[in-house]
Amino acid sequence: MSHLQLQVDTAYTAAAVVDSPLSELEPLASRRSTGLTLRQLVVWSLDPMARLKCLVAVMEACRDKKGGALASCIHSFLQHGDPFVKDTVKQLLAAVCKPLHAMLSRWILAGELDDAYGEFFIAANLEIKGNLLWHEKYRVLDAMVPSFISMAQAKKILATGKSINFLREVCLDQALFINKDHLKNSLESTS
Repeated sequence: MSHLQLQVDTAYTAAAVVDSPLSELEPLASRRSTGLTLRQLVVWSLDPMARLKCLVAVMEACRDKKGGALASCIHSFLQHGDPFVKDTVKQLLAAVCKPLHAMLSRWILAGELDDAYGEFFIAANLEIKGNLLWHEKYRVLDAMVPSFISMAQAKKILATGKSINFLREVCLDQALFINKDHLKNSLESTS
C-alpha cells in the first residue's frame, strides 16, 4: 500500500469516527443536548483536512516526476514553516526514498544497477562492454539527483558502484569484500 493511500484511508477513518455518533443520534430535536456540535465536527476534521490539503499541494507540484526528481520536489516542501506540514511531508519523503535507498545500497555494495523504471540518478548504457566499461557505461543523470545529495556525492556514488562493477565484470573478482554485511546493515538502519 502506498503512503498516499494510507493517508487517504486515515482520512476516511476520521470521517467514519465522526459519522458513527451522528448515525446513532436520536431525532433532530434532541440533538442539541446530546449530539455532536458543529464546533466538535470542525475540530475533529481539522487535522485530516489539513493533511489532505498538504498532500494535494505536493501531488500537484510533483506531477509527472519520478525517482530523484520526485524526491527533490517533495524535499522542497520541508522548508515550510508549519510543523504539521513539515511532519506530513517528512513521512511522504521517507516513503518515496525507500526504493531510491534500496537502489543506492545495491549499487554501492554490489555494483548492480536495478532500475527498471528509470528512477535512479545513475544510468547505464547496456550496449557497452569490455574496455569502454569504465568510461562510458555508467553516468550520473543530473536531473535525477535528489536535492539532498550534492553533485560531488553523486559522483562518489557513481565511482563506488563503477569500481565494484569493474572488479566483478572485468577483473572477474567475485569475492565479497570485508565488512559488506556490516555496511549493508548500517545502510538499512539509516533513514
